[in-house]
Amino acid sequence: MSTIDLKDSEQWSSYVTGIYTSRRGPKPLGTVSFEEIKEKAREKLKDYPGAFLYAAGSAGMNATEYANRKGLDKYAIVPRMLVNATKRSLETNIFGVTHPSPIFIAPIGVQGIFHGDAELAPASAAGKLGIPFIMSTASSRSIEEVAAANGNGHRWYQLYCYSSGLERMM
Repeated sequence: MSTIDLKDSEQWSSYVTGIYTSRRGPKPLGTVSFEEIKEKAREKLKDYPGAFLYAAGSAGMNATEYANRKGLDKYAIVPRMLVNATKRSLETNIFGVTHPSPIFIAPIGVQGIFHGDAELAPASAAGKLGIPFIMSTASSRSIEEVAAANGNGHRWYQLYCYSSGLERMM
């Protein structure tokens, strides 16, 4: 199947009919393979094995990754045929602020172990795309540097309150 102009309903009808009659799914339009991404990251960071292990291990024992995967595995994307989708929006409202999509850049600490730009590059990209950037307590760069890179973008801060143990004794 080739790429088609979805504005032409006759072509769209032929395209969908072809999918059903061939009994084969459509060619992927950018399917995400997490294992493929993980292997590309392993290759890219081969000279920095600690950096790869930090990211691939979810900064620990993978417990959060496993719990998230288990929770998300019960959901699936279900295609809805014959539904008017001419006006679509991915906008979402969180804490009274409307964002263009439900995608935020999650906090990842010590990004300086991956690249010299550390948090500056993803903060800049988030600002340009209009999606929120969440800065980690364990960031390699200062709040001021990240804010400057992010421009007028929305920013959040992930605060970890570390304890010295003294507070627990009092």
